[in-house]
Amino acid sequence: MFLLYFFGGSIVLKLFMDNPTELAMHTGITYLKILSPFYFVVSAKLVSDGILRGAGMMKQFMIGTFTDLLLRVLLAFCFSKTALGATGIWCAWPVGWCVASILSIMFYHNGVWKHTK
Repeated sequence: MFLLYFFGGSIVLKLFMDNPTELAMHTGITYLKILSPFYFVVSAKLVSDGILRGAGMMKQFMIGTFTDLLLRVLLAFCFSKTALGATGIWCAWPVGWCVASILSIMFYHNGVWKHTK
């Protein structure tokens, strides 16, 4: 999906637009080029989150998830006030994803299954 979105974003966007304007295409392509490289990171987060939930480690899962959400909102607000403007909102997403992924993977590596006999 990364390759498709990053290199063929305009094709994908045209599937969802009846009358694609230059601004809409530019905005959509920028969005896809910023976020698609981080789909690998979010995939690792989804896998580790699924393991945490399945193991009953809901506290750790919630910490990772809320960290992601809070960082994305706070950073989107801060980044959008810079020269990045609306593009700053999308730049906040990978930061939240990366931090939350690191937390979830750390929680996974310290899982309850390592402490059972």
